[in-house]
Amino acid sequence: LAVLVAEQIQALHHIYHLTAQPHWSEAVSLISTAREVSIATHARLSSLANHFCQRLTQARDGVRTLDAADNRFAELFARLAVDDALLVIIDCRRFAKARLLARTARRYGYKVVLISPQQADWMADQSNVMLPLPPARAPDLDNLPPLIALLDCLSESVILQVGEEAALRRRRMMEFATVLGETVNH
Repeated sequence: LAVLVAEQIQALHHIYHLTAQPHWSEAVSLISTAREVSIATHARLSSLANHFCQRLTQARDGVRTLDAADNRFAELFARLAVDDALLVIIDCRRFAKARLLARTARRYGYKVVLISPQQADWMADQSNVMLPLPPARAPDLDNLPPLIALLDCLSESVILQVGEEAALRRRRMMEFATVLGETVNH
């Protein structure tokens, strides 16, 4: 257990240092300003993508998640214009379509932010920005604790960059949730 905790602390240090890098700022800017943001991942990680999407909706409109269920990736390429659209790919060892999806998205005009393990051998031209995760404890693991921390820090960075607009948006969402009698999470 002590080794696991030490590894997770090292992963948090990695993410902390990543937040000071220029490519972090570039990813935050792309996510903050793109007209539309799609988040794609393997179905096994769809709950994390949904949580990330929900966090981003606190700062902006036009965010959605996609996974391979029901051929939903095809929706990206059925559109005639993708001006100012961004695809965030959360890579994992089970997501065999990630490279093809990134390459195709770039060809169709999407900007691509890739979140992937450090040891992944992605080509530089397959994404606009890559945010590397620290190495997994074991090769057969999806590296969930650092991924969750990275997604949380990334969404919070976007919310902070949007600033007052995000605060106003959050207040409107809370007011509407109250009108509907829903539980409000702060």
